[in-house]
This record gives sequence, structure tokens and C-alpha cells, in this order.
Amino acid sequence: MRISKKVIFCLLTCVLVFGFVEIFSLVALYFGRLESPDSLLRNLCHNSPADSEIILPPWMAKNVGRTIIHPYQGFVYNPENLEITNFGFLDAKTPIQKKSEDKIIIGILGGSSAEIFGQFGSETLKNDLLKDAAFKGKEIIVLNLAIGSYKQPQQVMVLNYLLALGGEFDFLINLDGFNELVLPVVSNIPSKVNPFFPLRWDLKVIDTAILEPQIVVLADIFRLQQKKLKQANLAYCGILRFSLTFRLISYCLDRGLNLKIIAKRMELINLQNQQAQHVPSIVGHGPEFNYDNQSDLYEKLAALWARSSKQMSDLCQANRIQYFHFIQPCQYVPDSKSMEATELKAAFDQNALHRQVVIDGYPVLRKQAEWLNQQGIAVYDLSMVFKGHAEQLYIDTFCHFGAEGSKIIAAEIVQIIVTKHKKQ
Repeated sequence: MRISKKVIFCLLTCVLVFGFVEIFSLVALYFGRLESPDSLLRNLCHNSPADSEIILPPWMAKNVGRTIIHPYQGFVYNPENLEITNFGFLDAKTPIQKKSEDKIIIGILGGSSAEIFGQFGSETLKNDLLKDAAFKGKEIIVLNLAIGSYKQPQQVMVLNYLLALGGEFDFLINLDGFNELVLPVVSNIPSKVNPFFPLRWDLKVIDTAILEPQIVVLADIFRLQQKKLKQANLAYCGILRFSLTFRLISYCLDRGLNLKIIAKRMELINLQNQQAQHVPSIVGHGPEFNYDNQSDLYEKLAALWARSSKQMSDLCQANRIQYFHFIQPCQYVPDSKSMEATELKAAFDQNALHRQVVIDGYPVLRKQAEWLNQQGIAVYDLSMVFKGHAEQLYIDTFCHFGAEGSKIIAAEIVQIIVTKHKKQ
């Protein structure tokens, strides 16, 4: 049976239109600076909205919560939910290690930036140390004891607790400064929680009852998450998975669902904030905290940071541990890094609440660092460590750097450790 010219014309037209649409999708992907076509499909199932502090009662949240309350450290990661030890650090190794002649034990403390550094910078740290004659042939154990949202005096508590349990260290790296300024200002104080309490402590000790409006919002979140999962699975099915246009459409739909989930999470947080107001003040909010103005607030936050570092230094000295304190980098520190258009878009928010806190607060940290130096405690300012690097290193608009940034920091820290160790 002969195919008519009209049918052939229609088929060719469809092929040309499809090809044009595919080319348009490829151009949109490229100029829209989205993921590559391959990673676009691969990441659909993994593009979840940013985690929010959703607190559920124990009977409803078994094995779901990312963190759990700890009697000394405030909170730790949930061992039932992650492949970690029962100590709650994001590390598969036990934090209780013993010194020996053929072993070097290094502990890393701080918040999320220190945690990222511990994940991605440990290998560079170990490999670069092994190049030095003093460490060659040794077994180097790096313990990632940092936890996202930690701020002083939580690092002090971690060190005290592990030493009391019999843990030993040769070197202790404390990478902090950002959380001690930003988290109290943008989160604790607006919620009337003592700035020296763990982040949003009122939400962590909230009444275990869950109210009907929260259940409704939770149901909406779970429904949207299921829809997101089905949509992602569909993107992997059939011949359409090879179409750039289909990938682009799936990506846009996925992002739309993410935004809806984030909005629902924020709605749930607002409901929990209302409930948290009924938590007894001393339990959820801590002692009353007063300050005269913003400058006075920064002075008090930085002073607590400095006193905590001195306590850690004293503990280390008493236990024959070499203590290294570093002020972490942040893209909002003025003139600290040149940023190209891609990094600016991904990691710089002109209107971020914490931007001005960093601009005004980091000079106060440096002032307190001078006081620590006068006490014989060296504080190394890494806020400018990325200054000569134009490549993208920051991964979000908060303060977090990625693997490459971690390696740069590790190399800098190794130089400082080796230099100081030779002077001992």
C-alpha cells in the first residue's frame, strides 16, 4: 500500500516540529543555566526542597526526625535515620579514640560549614599531612564532630563530654564564627529564645501534642511529596525519558511542587511557632537576655564565642592536645571573594537577612580574636581564604562552600598545623 504525499508531508512536519522543540529545550537548558540534560533527569528524584525545622511528636515521628535531643550537646543526628554511630555525629567512626605513637587523632568541631569541611576536606587534610616528615608513616584519623546549626558553647560541651568518656586527641580543629553571630540574630532572638541556647530550642522541647491544623498541613505536605515522587518516576519511564523537552517539562513541574512543599513547610513552622509560645519560658526560652543596641548584641555574642574558645584551649592544654581555632569564610564578608555571574546567582543574596549581620559582626569577631591572641591562643582568620579564587566555591546563599572550597581550606590548615607542630 502506497503512502500518500500528504501523509509523508505530515510526518515530516511532525519530525521537524519535534526537532525544533528539542533544540529550543536544549537552548533553554543551556541559557537558563539549569543542570546538564543528563543530570537533569538523574536529579529529578533527588531535588527535594530545603529542610525545614518540622517537629513531630515521638509517636508520629519515629525514625523520621533528622536530629534528636541530647542531654549535654543540645541535639545530635538521629542514629536510627543515618548510617552513623550512636554518638550522633555524621561519622561512621567512634569518637572515642586512644592515642598511640603510630596514630594521629584529629577532631573537627563547629557547625554545618565545619561539617562540610569534615566530609570533603578530610582526605586532603590527611594526604597533605602525610607529606610532612613529622607525620609520614602515621595513621591519621579525622573525626567529624561538627553538626549543622551548632554554635558556642555547644563545641565546648562536645569536647568536655568526649574527654569525660575517655576520648583522646592529638589535634583539635575548631572552625566557627558565622553561626555564633547569625543564628542568634536571625532565629533565636526574634523567637525570644536566649541567644546562647541551641538553635530554636523552644521548638525542640515543644509539647508532644500535635494540633488539628498541623495535621491538615502535614497531610498536604505528604500528598505533595507523593505527587513529586510519582512525577519523578514517570520521567524515567518509556521513550519520553530521552526527550529533552520532556525532561525540561518534568523539571519545571518538579520545581513547582518544591515551591508548594516549601510554602506548606513554612505554614507548618508558623503553626508550631504559635504552639511554642505556650512552652514554659525557662524550658523553651532560657534566662532573659537583654542588650542595648545591635552593636552591644554583637559584642556580647562575640565575647561568648571568645570565652568558649578559651575554655576549649584550656581543656586541650590540660589534655596535651594542640588546639587550632579558625574563623570560617563567608561570601558576605566584604571583598573576601570575586564571584562570577553563575556563583552570584547561586550563592549570593543581596537581601539575605544574615548579610548585614556578617558585615557588622565579623569585625567584632576579629576584635575578640585579638583578645584571644593576647591570652596566648592563636586564632587564624580564614575569612579571606578564597580571595584569590574566581571559580565557584560557595553552593548556597547562606555560607556553605562545597568540596573544592573544603580542599582549599584543608591545604591552608595543614600549613598552619605543620608550622606550629615544628615549633613545639
